[in-house]
Amino acid sequence: QTIRVLMPDGTVVVMEMDEYLKGVVPREVPPSWPREALRAQAVAARSYAATRHAHAAEGADVCTTAHCQAWSATHYDTTDRAVDDTHGVVGIYNGNIISAFFFAHCDGHTRNSEDVWGGYLPYCRSVSCPCGYTFLYGHGVGMCQQGAKVFAQRGWGYAEILRHYYTGIEVAAPAPGHITSASVQPLSGDENTQFTYEAIYTGEMGEPPAVANVIIDGRSRSLERVPGGPGGSWRYRLITRLGAGQHTFRFSFEDGYGNAAYLPLTGAFQGPMVVVPGATTPTPTPLPTTSGTLAESLTHSTAGDWAGGTFDGLRVTDVGDGALELEPGRAQGSYTSQALAAPIPFVGLGLTWLASLPAGASITFELRISADGLTWSAWRTLKPAEDRANTRAPYASDLLFGAGSWLQYRVSLRTTAGSASPVLRNVRLVCIDSRAGPTARELAATRRLGALDRPPVIPRSGWGADESLMTWPPEYRPLRAVVIHHTVTDDGGVDPAAVVRAIYYYHAVVRGWGDIGYNYLVDHLGNIYEGRAGGVGVVGGHALQYNWGSIGIALIGDYQEQDVPSAMLESLTTFLAWQCRDHFIHPAQERFFIDRVLPTIMGHRDGADTVCPGDRAYALLPAIRAQTLAKMAQVPPNIAFSAPVQGQAVRAVVDLTTRTSAATARVDYYVDDVLRASDTSEPFLWKWNTSDEAEGQHRLRVVASNAAGTSEAAVQVTVDNTPPTGSATVPPWVNSTRVGFTLSSPDATRVQFSNAWAWEGEALYHEANTGRLVSDTAALNGQAWEGRAGVDRAGAWFGPYTCDLPTWRDYQVYFRLRTPSRSANAELALLDVVDNQGRRTYDQRPLSGADFQRDNVYEEFRLDLAYKGRSPTCADPNISDGLEFRTAFRSTGDLYLDRVIVFGAPQSLSTGTLYWTVASREGPQAVTVRFLDAAGNAKDQVVTVRLDWTAPRWLSFGPRTALVQDVLSGLDTTSAAWSVSQDGGVTWGAWQPITLAASPGITTPQTLTAPEVSGTHLRFRVRDMAGNLSQSEPQPLPLTPTATATATSTPTLTSTPTVTPTPSPTETTTPTPEGTLLTVTPTPESTLPVETPTPTDRPQNWIWLPLVLSDSS
Repeated sequence: QTIRVLMPDGTVVVMEMDEYLKGVVPREVPPSWPREALRAQAVAARSYAATRHAHAAEGADVCTTAHCQAWSATHYDTTDRAVDDTHGVVGIYNGNIISAFFFAHCDGHTRNSEDVWGGYLPYCRSVSCPCGYTFLYGHGVGMCQQGAKVFAQRGWGYAEILRHYYTGIEVAAPAPGHITSASVQPLSGDENTQFTYEAIYTGEMGEPPAVANVIIDGRSRSLERVPGGPGGSWRYRLITRLGAGQHTFRFSFEDGYGNAAYLPLTGAFQGPMVVVPGATTPTPTPLPTTSGTLAESLTHSTAGDWAGGTFDGLRVTDVGDGALELEPGRAQGSYTSQALAAPIPFVGLGLTWLASLPAGASITFELRISADGLTWSAWRTLKPAEDRANTRAPYASDLLFGAGSWLQYRVSLRTTAGSASPVLRNVRLVCIDSRAGPTARELAATRRLGALDRPPVIPRSGWGADESLMTWPPEYRPLRAVVIHHTVTDDGGVDPAAVVRAIYYYHAVVRGWGDIGYNYLVDHLGNIYEGRAGGVGVVGGHALQYNWGSIGIALIGDYQEQDVPSAMLESLTTFLAWQCRDHFIHPAQERFFIDRVLPTIMGHRDGADTVCPGDRAYALLPAIRAQTLAKMAQVPPNIAFSAPVQGQAVRAVVDLTTRTSAATARVDYYVDDVLRASDTSEPFLWKWNTSDEAEGQHRLRVVASNAAGTSEAAVQVTVDNTPPTGSATVPPWVNSTRVGFTLSSPDATRVQFSNAWAWEGEALYHEANTGRLVSDTAALNGQAWEGRAGVDRAGAWFGPYTCDLPTWRDYQVYFRLRTPSRSANAELALLDVVDNQGRRTYDQRPLSGADFQRDNVYEEFRLDLAYKGRSPTCADPNISDGLEFRTAFRSTGDLYLDRVIVFGAPQSLSTGTLYWTVASREGPQAVTVRFLDAAGNAKDQVVTVRLDWTAPRWLSFGPRTALVQDVLSGLDTTSAAWSVSQDGGVTWGAWQPITLAASPGITTPQTLTAPEVSGTHLRFRVRDMAGNLSQSEPQPLPLTPTATATATSTPTLTSTPTVTPTPSPTETTTPTPEGTLLTVTPTPESTLPVETPTPTDRPQNWIWLPLVLSDSS
């Protein structure tokens, strides 16, 4: 149902799966594509997201980039419908959701997963594709998006498309919900009896229904969700009284996607039977309620419900339980209900409904109320609330306030010429009486504070929140922004405290959120009410993805055309001053928040398509920000250490950075309670050179001050400028690029590796006249690039445009630099890591003289590189757009660049062996192993890794001999062995060792010799020093006669079963039937006469072949 999304600013946002997918599908394919292609993409994206857990370390499932699936907050009707149409549909293989990989286009066929990544997925097989392209764009595994478009244009359905690209899968939709445990109790009674209707709804995906009704005598009544449903199910109940007579009932639920569940499936149950109470019947007790807030509903969903109203161009259809739509040929029409007696007196009215709205169609509601059914208020238009969480949920109006006992509604349906009619069903009017509880003026009387004291917040218990309604578990995020809302409708003369209680009930119960959505509410008297339960930092429900890390504050009332009351404004800005102080939010700035740059105090409309907080309130936001900042100067500042943190080990020059509230005038820096520096301008910073301190523990303290007072923060740190020790070894030879390094260190805590990713400063590119090549004995290779202040002009030292670093890894880039004078306070250079010719920046930092520990001593300065992918770089060899490690020399002081070296991200040195992937080339290569202690001091060791993945090569074969060689790692002479087969190579005997005189590691050819054995075939094997095993092809053994026979040069076959050779020992055979083979059994080799050839025609290698003779007689 939900997915945790890592947003671009690092915040983890929890979204409903379909809400997330509505931001994915239009980023992956154009929203103008055919409907079935969009549906196929929606199912593939849902399946992929459901199985993707790529950001567990950050507490998320997916991110918003192509690393997972591209996402943005922009939605389109076509792609929204594709997601809704396929709600819950996934690809299934062997009972599990598939990892539905997809890509842009192929070259006529997709790829097997193992051919691309090495891992076998049975449903990711190579299949033909009609995309029409002649080259591959993307990895090629799974669904070709352009091919899916072509199939959709040919008339294929989305399930057919998916089954083509994912071999052997099922395209499975969740089963419709069903109803169990339906009952009514008691089965009989009188008009004072309280009857309880109850049922349990179970949906396959565990979602509650969008509609839950019981239809009594053909008229709908809304059921309320109550605790007690079994896992994945939801219990619903209605307690009511009934008129005299025999009644029928039927339960009706809908999931919001057009899937209805009924019990019974047709018709209705009988019962209960109700009689008129007798004269002695006691007065009925009031219906039970769970809180001081009372709520009852009127529901219109059947023909009986609509009856009695006035129809103008509309008709009732049999869609669901019943629905309103335009009569044929009408482009607009209306329905006006009869005057309806409210089930309870009310002060708040809410309206929910289900609707199908084709493009260009609209539905508008109007409502009026009356105290007596005679005198009516003016008609008031109710629009859909702008915080509808998802398209499966019913539409809901904002609450309309005003006291009454009667109500009447009017609804208008409109469509454009030639378009389908909108369809309206299940209209529910919720009457809320929240007057029980303290009034706003009673609560205001408890406020006693000075003008700039921290304003009191009325807690939930103070305004009368019924905590039994709170079912939304709290989740927390650091606060970084404020979102200002209004509650859309005016209070209608209703007490503001009652308004808060009504909103709470409406959000928590009617809309099913489990709590009020706002974090705080402010009334016209200046009262501030605690909203969402959970305290500071709790995530509310008021601005979709911007809920996470924001404070949602609602101004009670409608400020589209009305002015914000002065008491409300004064209380709001004072409250904001303290909130911004506490959470280090600068009220007058903008920042990147979630997925875009937004004001830190923003209106709801800044992050959503809405008019909230109304034109009048929104126009006040600049003044609200300014007043908040001005008030912050009149309250004591706030300060906290950003770095270093408590207990941290530090080295070299440390940036003491703090979070300070706006309007801080000065920050003082103390080391061991001795004032060492002060700063009077933002950003407050002091560069602490720890080489001036004794090694060991020190206490750092910062004091922030302004005209209103001071505050301070302190941390204890350990100074350590001593490099660690350590050693690293690898096997002499390895046969895989994944190499195990055996590491030991008494004081290092982490280690990192570099595959010779180093570039000399003088070998990079340099803008003209920005420096010169110099000899430098302190440089690692004796040379460096020097930039001279006042001589060389400012400019960039850039390059190397490398594409060598593997992607989807994190790296650390070290610039090795020195300056003759660290006293220069001006910026010496700007260091950065970029690619795409400077269009994409991964990290950057300014460099000043104060960043160096010592004059004329080389030091390394680190930048981080999260290398998530090369695209669009490194695609064209004629374009230099790979990674650059740039030094923007400012010419404000002399600067020397020795080299830039890149290491992989540090790994914990918790075990004795760590694995690192070296370059994919055979032979020796250097890997730099860097040991890091807790403070970041480094000690490097260059380790030579020798890589050999080529097995020994067989050069030639002789009788019982083989000549073999390995030219890289050499032969492991202790591994040589032979094996013999007696049946032509079908089965083999055990391997027998061969003793070689040569030492292990020999690279010259070696002869392996097997002893004289009987059999048909012989084979050899040997390993090299890297562990590569090589086994020879089976070699035939020479024929040898038995001990009782001597072969002749030409045996003579006769018609008799005896073979008579020339004078020599005879060989006899057993008679064989005609047509069978006659086999000569060879004798041992030593008994055969051998003809010695002359030296000029001596063969170099002998191969013995078996001879099979057939009895032709």
